[in-house]
Amino acid sequence: MNFIVGSLTSFENKDPSFNIVYMNKEKAIPVDFETYHASIPDANKNDKAEWKRIYNYRDYFNLQNLSPAEFLKASENILYNETAAINYVKFYRVGGPGSRGNVTCDYNCAKNWHCETSSGDVDEIMQCHDWNIIKWTDPKFLT
Repeated sequence: MNFIVGSLTSFENKDPSFNIVYMNKEKAIPVDFETYHASIPDANKNDKAEWKRIYNYRDYFNLQNLSPAEFLKASENILYNETAAINYVKFYRVGGPGSRGNVTCDYNCAKNWHCETSSGDVDEIMQCHDWNIIKWTDPKFLT
């Protein structure tokens, strides 16, 4: 699964967010990852931004740790568990369009997010989707 990072600039009704990564210094691996969010409408109303932690990877995705094996379990859960898929959509969009109200995610939606979260590059994503990757690597298509 990928780390979705925030942006302090807002974009099309998407409030700003940022992340904090906690690292194991000796092993140089992440041990926790949190996302903080501020509501622009609330900040305008109160004349100041209030940053709130909205996600903690381990808690939100029910991970034992942030290892690749745990990320793969979470990705498979997105594919087979509708609630997990909907939660990922909300997580991915961090309060932006498509993350509020009655969010849905059917099998095609879940498969898309599973492919995105279980793959490290475009070839793996295409293979996950069963897209024909031969045509993308065939020299006659590259000219």
